Amino acid sequence: FAAPAGTPLKQSDAVSLQGKRIGVTKDTVHARWLATYYRQSEVVAFESEARAGEALRTGAVDVLFGDNLRLIYWVAGPVSRDCCRLLGGAYSDFDAFSRNISFLVNAGRPDLRAAFDYGLDMAQTSGATEKIINAYVPLSPW
Repeated sequence: FAAPAGTPLKQSDAVSLQGKRIGVTKDTVHARWLATYYRQSEVVAFESEARAGEALRTGAVDVLFGDNLRLIYWVAGPVSRDCCRLLGGAYSDFDAFSRNISFLVNAGRPDLRAAFDYGLDMAQTSGATEKIINAYVPLSPW
């Protein structure tokens, strides 16, 4: 979620956003997810990410929901004109959204899959994943 920089909102859970106007790009997994979990909010669907972002920047919606990395780059980029900030952390719902980091390997190479799984688990446990992401992404997704 992204919200205006001066908003008093502290959280992005369904209770905190009850009655708020949430902008989203129409016909996306994000729009469907909001329709399922944020029924007490007014979900406002836009034709494009650009229009949804502009709606947040101009105050036509209270918050904006979308892909975490895309929102990070929008908030940190020139198009947002420093209007906004991230609200809450990234949402992980593996039934609705793609996994945060994934690699594709040949189905005949379970050894390679196990090696990637082990390496990613170790990177997460040691804090290396966060350090790497923070080195290349302008705002922390956490």
